[in-house]
Amino acid sequence: MKEKSLTFSFRGFLNNRSRRFLVVTGTAFALVAVMVAAFINLSLKTSASGIARSVIVELKDDPAAVWKAKTEKSGGSVSGEQLQSYRNSLKAKQDQFLA
Repeated sequence: MKEKSLTFSFRGFLNNRSRRFLVVTGTAFALVAVMVAAFINLSLKTSASGIARSVIVELKDDPAAVWKAKTEKSGGSVSGEQLQSYRNSLKAKQDQFLA
């Protein structure tokens, strides 16, 4: 007596139209799932409050070394006391901005 093998193959089970439908449906489902996950992630990031963020702020005044170089290039001279006074004024403006 011959033994019968019990194997199952999707190739014989589904025709081309059914396979195409499953591939398109599965791809569409995966795409929608990725879009929903991205939207949820984005909405959680924007709705969180009290989270510190780093920002870079560039003030309009020149740094002390640049100010000194420009002054000396135009024929002026800068003493140590003047340079420190300029640095103090920059610090005051920065502190005012941060307040």
